[in-house]
Amino acid sequence: MTTSSKYNLYFLLLPVALIGIGSSLLDYFTPAMGDDLGKWTALGLDSYAIPDRSTISFLAAQYFDCNGRILDGLGPAILYLLPKGVASAIMGLMTACYFALLAAAAGLWHRNRVAAADALILVALLSLPWWDYMLLRVCQLNYLWGTTFALATVMLYSRKGKKSSTWTIIGLLLCSFLAGASHEQIGVAMSAVLLPLSFHRLLHRDITRNQTAILIGLSLGTLFAISSPALWRRNSSLTADATIGELLITTLPITLLLIAVCIGCMFTSSGRTRLKALAHSSWGVYTLISVIAAIIAIYSTTPGRTGWLSESMALVALARMLLDFRYKLSTLFTSILCVTALTIIAAHYVVAIKWQNKVGQEYREVVESYTKSADGLVFKDFTLDTDIPTIALGRVKGVPDADDIYLLKVIATAYGHGHPLVILPDAFSDSLESVADSLSAGGYTIYSSRPETRTLVNPHNAKLTISSDGRVITTVRLPSGKTLFLASPFIIDPGDHWHNTLEK
Repeated sequence: MTTSSKYNLYFLLLPVALIGIGSSLLDYFTPAMGDDLGKWTALGLDSYAIPDRSTISFLAAQYFDCNGRILDGLGPAILYLLPKGVASAIMGLMTACYFALLAAAAGLWHRNRVAAADALILVALLSLPWWDYMLLRVCQLNYLWGTTFALATVMLYSRKGKKSSTWTIIGLLLCSFLAGASHEQIGVAMSAVLLPLSFHRLLHRDITRNQTAILIGLSLGTLFAISSPALWRRNSSLTADATIGELLITTLPITLLLIAVCIGCMFTSSGRTRLKALAHSSWGVYTLISVIAAIIAIYSTTPGRTGWLSESMALVALARMLLDFRYKLSTLFTSILCVTALTIIAAHYVVAIKWQNKVGQEYREVVESYTKSADGLVFKDFTLDTDIPTIALGRVKGVPDADDIYLLKVIATAYGHGHPLVILPDAFSDSLESVADSLSAGGYTIYSSRPETRTLVNPHNAKLTISSDGRVITTVRLPSGKTLFLASPFIIDPGDHWHNTLEK
């Protein structure tokens, strides 16, 4: 290997390694919250040490009452058995695998295409909807892990190898099954493309044993996911969460760009020729999966992580289209591009890990104080989401804001004793009983009588009481029987559902 090739290989591996290590540390410093805490509570919290009958009950309830996503149930049941460091290392490893497979699927996992690979990895890191609670293990299991298995399945399906051992067939069956069973959107989108393609190949006697195994595994996995009774109940009561325009802008911009590029190519002879050639390669598979997954995301009307599969496949398709253009970058430009990508990736993880460590500790202190509180009141000055730098990409979460009613409710269910969790500034700790009219500290105000309010109702029928000056009103009941009203900052985070509300 020449010196140049060796350095190219380093630039190829370094961003993936940085992402893997950084993601492991992020997971390690992120406490269980939201759905993660809910599933851990169902498993038994700290008492969950070995699988037992309650574990079977949890898995059954997951399938019949929640969804048929296999990793959504098995993932927590396995990960919470492991030491936190080991579980975090697994989460980081799978994130690294996702980015490595993304580059490999795009045909960039080669030392001569290192600049393009690093650019693709950076674009994925900056543009995918990490902000939609992708810090939660549950979300990563459903979307990031599912898309990783989907990428691997398409790549393996596209290979022409015909001779394979029994273990290879088992591995193909397992990988494709997990792709189909990880999420109904992934299974349906992939099956809608690979099933007709396989039928066409079968008619022409051009289907291999490996492809047949992949098809069987994918079909079984998809059937497992879509046969969950809970899925059909949720589908029958689907709530409109965002408009098509909102979804295209916030959730599917890369897919929209891919469609626009394809339409643009159709207006020129050379473009149509290029599209025709690409359509006969695996590019057509990635593109069709992206479009079908986008249609499912739009049907669901849920912004954010529902675009993960579609956006990932669109990135692969766009990168493959760029490979059609013959270009040669100078060594200097390649080096600058690679160093820039590595610097941004490293900066993101350094900042995100630093802040997650800080807010994670605050979260643990709040939970500890709440478990010891007789009335559910906790006095703590904590970091607001608006204080966290943008370069953290929304992957850092700590103590819930007053408008994060679901996160607060899950904490109360896991650690509470009949009293809701109410977090107040430290400045109020010794003065609540003496409040005659109102008392302010920072962006918070405590009132002795209820201020003028209105009620917001989001598409999921969650209700939030808002004051006339736009702050969240929470009722505070003191042990003495006195009732006060706390006005807290109303912070709409990306991924929250307060962007589309009715006022009552």
